[in-house]
Amino acid sequence: MGLEHVLNASSLVVVGASKNETKRGYQAIKILLDEKYEGKIYPVNPREESILGLPCYQKVSAIEAPVEMALITTPAATIPDILEDCGKKGVAGVVIIGGWWWSCHHCCG
Repeated sequence: MGLEHVLNASSLVVVGASKNETKRGYQAIKILLDEKYEGKIYPVNPREESILGLPCYQKVSAIEAPVEMALITTPAATIPDILEDCGKKGVAGVVIIGGWWWSCHHCCG
């Protein structure tokens, strides 16, 4: 598998999707929609039913369709479990959009 699935992903998941306009998960989806991303967008947030008109999923592995790329916008402590879930789903690439890495030593050692 080359980088084609990452650089030209036809589907992506936004983990940490949010209805809060100040959150990275909201901003990522909004930009993708505004820029007319032609692929499928799957928001993941276990507390929401939909965000910006897109249905939400409880976790990455709950999405029935293939997912090529993941954007993760959640705190550092959640990253290991999300990466494991992405692996189970067969996601080809992951981008972590974070501002919480200062707390990583608390969750990772």
